[in-house]
Amino acid sequence: MPVKRAVSVIVPLYNVAPYIIRNIDALSRQNPEIIEIIFVNDGSTDDTVNRLRTVLAEHSLKAPWRILEKPNGGLSDARNFGLEHSESEFVAFLDPDDDISDGFYEDLLNRITETGASVAQASMLVTLPDGKVHARTYKDAVHSTEENADWLLKYDWSACTKLFRRSLFSGDKFDKGLRFEDLALVPYITARSGRFCTCGGAQYHYYRRNDSIMLEQDIEKENDIFIVLERISERLEAIGCGHLSWRLIQKVLVLSFIPSVTKRYRAGASRDFAIHTQQFLLSKRPPRASTSFSLKALVTRSFIAAPAQMRWIITALHVIATTLAIQKYRSASGS
Repeated sequence: MPVKRAVSVIVPLYNVAPYIIRNIDALSRQNPEIIEIIFVNDGSTDDTVNRLRTVLAEHSLKAPWRILEKPNGGLSDARNFGLEHSESEFVAFLDPDDDISDGFYEDLLNRITETGASVAQASMLVTLPDGKVHARTYKDAVHSTEENADWLLKYDWSACTKLFRRSLFSGDKFDKGLRFEDLALVPYITARSGRFCTCGGAQYHYYRRNDSIMLEQDIEKENDIFIVLERISERLEAIGCGHLSWRLIQKVLVLSFIPSVTKRYRAGASRDFAIHTQQFLLSKRPPRASTSFSLKALVTRSFIAAPAQMRWIITALHVIATTLAIQKYRSASGS
């Protein structure tokens, strides 16, 4: 009978044949005594699975692995399918075109053992298509969700940069068919974890491809962000963390999402998205929100106050938000 491993690493696969070698190399640099790997083929139409089997036969991947097959349902559906087939105490998610540091899962598991946490967070590198690299490095820390959940807003909401106690997903799954599925679920999972820790020594390395889901040019799918923000707000409210929703909405839209849309889409689409953003902020703003003076609060109030008929004003606010996001990143990274 095979020995059950402490960590199930779920790797969703969809038409990623060119990246299989890097993925197997990353997994080969992990401690095979603590992980099992669940590859979920989400209805690939290219040579992904044949390529995977060939590379597995040639590589020295010592950790046990399985390949599960399912019809195409998207990233969330593939992750949920992997969760259903995992029996490990902990679970992690690895995108097949990314990389991780040596001993990544062992480092995160050790931090959980040391701190008694249910979620461990790694540092992160992001390589953009133009070769520029952004870093988010976290120092070792421990947070109790019973004391104060404000710390939740300091970290990223990616599922891949974390190790989770699998029981946290009993009854809660990734939302199928939505973009930005991590944001809809991960802050909620983290907020009700009881204890959360960071592991600065572990590092997840994202590679943003021009043909990736996140950089796909589809302004209609960008509107999923409003559905996602509705869902995470409802989930946070259900566990008594509703006070974080407005600040999370501001952070996502004003300092991250609006700058991204402004940069990637033409003026017409960008302006229409800005109007939608304005309406959403108006519907979600608490009666006494944003009374303190800050650049983020100032831009948020400006979005809300801008007359919808004068779309050039909102376009100008997009530029301001972009500038703020760059300043915030430089301040956080010390560059």
